[in-house]
Amino acid sequence: MAMDIAVDDYSKGQNITTWIRVRSNKENHIRLSEYLTKGRMVLVGGTLSTSLWKDKNGDSQIQLSITADALEFINTGK
Repeated sequence: MAMDIAVDDYSKGQNITTWIRVRSNKENHIRLSEYLTKGRMVLVGGTLSTSLWKDKNGDSQIQLSITADALEFINTGK
């Protein structure tokens, strides 16, 4: 399973979104991922890695990835 998760950071009046690819082969993570929806908060624990790639314009880009050891929903109390 691989999915992209957005991490929003509000700093100095600006919203900055960083996309992180989360990978896992654990069966319970695959089942949980089926219930993820936009805006749902999730806690991911694991090993962070980075890779460099070139986009279609030839510009260098960085991809952040996490190999998940833990994946669970966060209750926001709503």
